[in-house]
Amino acid sequence: MAEGAIREARRGDEGAIAELMVSLWPDDSLAEFQSEAASLIETGMCRTLPAVVLLGVNEADVAIGFLQAGLRSHADGCDTSCPVGFIEGCLCAPSRAARGWTRLDVRC
Repeated sequence: MAEGAIREARRGDEGAIAELMVSLWPDDSLAEFQSEAASLIETGMCRTLPAVVLLGVNEADVAIGFLQAGLRSHADGCDTSCPVGFIEGCLCAPSRAARGWTRLDVRC
């Protein structure tokens, strides 16, 4: 896989995702995040709404960043009558951040 590839998380990625998540949210445990990642991969759901984890991977298909996104039943400033897309978290390994891995072009 070429450097710069982005792919959907799959079985076997839980540990790598959990390590990235705990770097972003250090108040929770690695075990909790591994369980959460496994559930997201298995079901494609976060609680009762669809969600996905995307991984940035290097040429050896090793995760170097992640983006977790999904639907929320509501969000500040949004129409409360319908779900809204929401980026829950995004993190790139510090060694890759300087290369622009976490630049996002999000259009609403």
